[in-house]
Amino acid sequence: MIFFPKMYEDELLYSAIARYHIRSGNISYSYTTKDIFGRVTVKSSIYLPSNISNLVKNLPLNNKVSEMDIIMNHTLYPFYTAFQDEITSKKILDLMLSDDGSNIYNTVGICASKISIPKFLKFCTECFKEDIANHGEAYWHRVHQIECVMVCPKHKIILEDSTVRFTAYYKQEYNAANSENCIVNNKNKYSEDVIDKLYYLAKDSEYLLNSSFPKRDKTWFRNNYTNYLIYKGLSTLKGRIRQNKLVTEFKEFYGDAFLSLVQSNIEYTQTSNWLSEICRKIRYVTHPIRHLLFIRYLNIKIDDIFNNYYEFKPFGNGPWPCLNKASNHYKDNIITNVVIKYSQATHRITGKFCCECGYQYLKELDYVENGKYEKTRVLNFGQVWEDKLKYLVTQGELTISEIAEELDLDWTGLYKHIIKLGLEHQFKTTNKRVKDYEIKKKSAKYKTVYDNKQDKIKKFRFKMLEILKQNPGRSRFYIKQLDWNLYECLQNNDSEWLEKHLPNKKVGKPLKSNVDWEARDKDIRLRIEELVKELHDTQELPKKINMNRIGKTLNIDALLGRYLDKMPNTAQYLKNVIETKEDFIIRKIRWAIEKVDNDDEYLNIKSIFEVAHIYNRDKKEYKDIIQDEIDKYCIKNNKIISNKIYTNK
Repeated sequence: MIFFPKMYEDELLYSAIARYHIRSGNISYSYTTKDIFGRVTVKSSIYLPSNISNLVKNLPLNNKVSEMDIIMNHTLYPFYTAFQDEITSKKILDLMLSDDGSNIYNTVGICASKISIPKFLKFCTECFKEDIANHGEAYWHRVHQIECVMVCPKHKIILEDSTVRFTAYYKQEYNAANSENCIVNNKNKYSEDVIDKLYYLAKDSEYLLNSSFPKRDKTWFRNNYTNYLIYKGLSTLKGRIRQNKLVTEFKEFYGDAFLSLVQSNIEYTQTSNWLSEICRKIRYVTHPIRHLLFIRYLNIKIDDIFNNYYEFKPFGNGPWPCLNKASNHYKDNIITNVVIKYSQATHRITGKFCCECGYQYLKELDYVENGKYEKTRVLNFGQVWEDKLKYLVTQGELTISEIAEELDLDWTGLYKHIIKLGLEHQFKTTNKRVKDYEIKKKSAKYKTVYDNKQDKIKKFRFKMLEILKQNPGRSRFYIKQLDWNLYECLQNNDSEWLEKHLPNKKVGKPLKSNVDWEARDKDIRLRIEELVKELHDTQELPKKINMNRIGKTLNIDALLGRYLDKMPNTAQYLKNVIETKEDFIIRKIRWAIEKVDNDDEYLNIKSIFEVAHIYNRDKKEYKDIIQDEIDKYCIKNNKIISNKIYTNK
């Protein structure tokens, strides 16, 4: 080549070749392809072009652009290989450099992805104006073409679709951005919340595209994700993901409107989805867009997910300090034994620390607010602490407040331990609060206690009879309110006697329903009829008509489960339309026969099996039925039965 245009910042190689085609004056795209690559059989590619080595060899001598400069700065290679391992990334790189790039998209996983490639190249109206002002011409930006990037990360405005198709009819076609194919429509209207989320996704995509991270395998990301989910209470300590809770919180974080736009929505009824695959199944390729969605949901920096292998160590690396102030190793890091659990009550991570001196304490990690550790309570003070308490009490030189400070405990808790160890008679104090506390303890100790349970019950019975005698004709509720504790004691220990002596239960009048069940019955039946007709008329593979599908689709599953007896017309209609397994398969067979015939294919048993998605275990049972249905269809439609009818031998 005599010349090649200078590539602009974030410009696709496709765009630079399109600009070369215009400046070269070539009439045919094949001439341009031969100029660039030295051969005419190279197809144009927007995302991951091949033949890069040939292109660099054909560049003018004064052009110092390297192969890696083109691949890293003017293709989407950095984006699509960011979450690929070293071997796969190297394979994709070699394919892009080589003459044969036919397997690039399969290797990177684009072909198998459920996120579809856009139909048209996209552009930002503000970027378009700036490019004209700065360079005298517009060009296609890399970041704008990424799937699900719908907002310009620079200007935060919705991207517009051009008229240039991603998959052109002519495979060697290169179309430069210009005012003729970049027409502003302003058709896309989204809420501010959705635009904000699209903007953050575009910024993350741009960052991923312009960064170079270490290559990690799928296990690296899976383990990192799982350990972060433990902090959020969405995984057990053994790595079992709480899928239902994860899906619920993920959908609440993004919202269905946004997830549908980026082709990543999840239905609650799905047992397997991309969110479960990204955490559990390393054999699947997850699209980078979904990685970015998950990373932002976890509130992780993109750099951290690549550079730091995150191990779940909520309390850091051991050993940990002993907090026994009575020991000679107070706050020394000597504890090596810690038991970590997730508290269902507080939804926090707890650690139980046990020292050889017998002192045990519990720490709790508040990951929701500030990530700081909190000492919640002492579980066991241990023999060393108790011996120190005995020594300080028997010495008689310190007050209870001074002893409490010495042992790192409040005085009420300390005095409980003094009583527990039987040291209260040795402890001399003039503190009024301590004396009052001791009097209360003694009075509580010598309260009247019945040694025999029957004696207690007799006393409770006598007291209840007195209440009933003083309140004749009163209701049970009124009696219960007079002495709730007495009622509960008898209910728990002498329920038969209590039931016998309480007033009879008052039976109230049945509540009058405000629901017009006749009208509701008619409405529900009509809705079900419309759904059944829609299921019968579908051009897609039929779905079985059953109670679960009807209830979930119309959001009336609770109504059908609890109140179907109040809707007789609906119940009768459901009885007539609910399909058995055999009914459903026959309907699929008839649908498949029409589809095969409409597609001008041979009507035979094998083709019907494939189109109707009939399992192998059912093929033997329904082979004759399929043949009968084919015969009926051919007779009805005056068709000649092909001599290529398939029969199993």
